[in-house]
Amino acid sequence: MQYITVYSIMTESARIPWLHLVIGVVVLPLFIYAVWRQGVRTKLLGVIAAALLWDGIIFPCSWHMSNAHNEAQNLLRSGNCQVVEGPVEQFVPMPYGGHSEESFNVKGVHFEYSDFDDSKPGFNKSESHGGPIHKGMWVRLNYHDGSILKIEVPKDKAAK
Repeated sequence: MQYITVYSIMTESARIPWLHLVIGVVVLPLFIYAVWRQGVRTKLLGVIAAALLWDGIIFPCSWHMSNAHNEAQNLLRSGNCQVVEGPVEQFVPMPYGGHSEESFNVKGVHFEYSDFDDSKPGFNKSESHGGPIHKGMWVRLNYHDGSILKIEVPKDKAAK
């Protein structure tokens, strides 16, 4: 059977919470400026401390997410991940608005993910947001520690 790849972690970059960094680097200094203009200079130190604390929390999280993504790419590249092939069973789609995860099994291996959860590397696009996984379809998945690193479907079954 010939397969085509419909998802691979090799073609995506790490999901970094850039918005949080921007808040700490851009928005908070603008707030500092506004406070400074009003002559409330005694609060300046508190605002600077808040900005540094914010980035001090967000940067390590971003670093960890980037490292996890690189490790997952290396696992797929080296072939040091598990592979399962078969029909998608017990498919539970995620509602469009979220509030639960999409889940399914392939030959007894359970997978779950959400468009709204970027905490682990790998596939996370639900059917309700255009994802390629559907009930009953045949897939071959490369995965590690619950994260889907690559999705392949039979060439003759792929959407054209």
